Amino acid sequence: MIKLYKYNPNNIAFEPIKAKVFITIAIVFLFLLITSFFTYKKAINNSNEIIYENTIITQANANLKNSSFSPKKLKEELQKLNIKHIEIVYAQAVLETGNFTSTLFNKNSNLFGMKMAKTRPTTAIKQELNHAYYNNWAESVIDYAFWQTTFARNLTEEEYLKLLNECYAADPNYIVKLKRIMKK
Repeated sequence: MIKLYKYNPNNIAFEPIKAKVFITIAIVFLFLLITSFFTYKKAINNSNEIIYENTIITQANANLKNSSFSPKKLKEELQKLNIKHIEIVYAQAVLETGNFTSTLFNKNSNLFGMKMAKTRPTTAIKQELNHAYYNNWAESVIDYAFWQTTFARNLTEEEYLKLLNECYAADPNYIVKLKRIMKK
């Protein structure tokens, strides 16, 4: 029979572990092991759900993948994806792309000046011109939806503008420019 010992610094000696203590420790260890396994399995399932939902969104927008861009199609896509504060987001696309003429938009299909995501789901396939690169403009809109649901959920218009000013844009006049575009 194996005996287990623990070190007692008060007596400077090893003392045998009582069976009750050992059994309690073993039960706690098994409980933690089982709990962590199910938590891991749940995390994997949630990860698959995100991939599954992304696939559904991508399939739902398959008709946009090969279609040419138009401001009207962008507005329709923003509505379909239930983007919040559409007027602001549309103004962002106009501003970030120089009214849909920028190299970033034409080469990277990037409507919003998005950087490559590191901590959230993304539809970007690589980084080019120091920004996210998409297969098409519709995937850029989906990526913006991912950004919005990750970092800007349930905000009022004022809170949304404040967030954009604090963490989205480097230009200190970003909000003023967005408001100017929204008035047009």
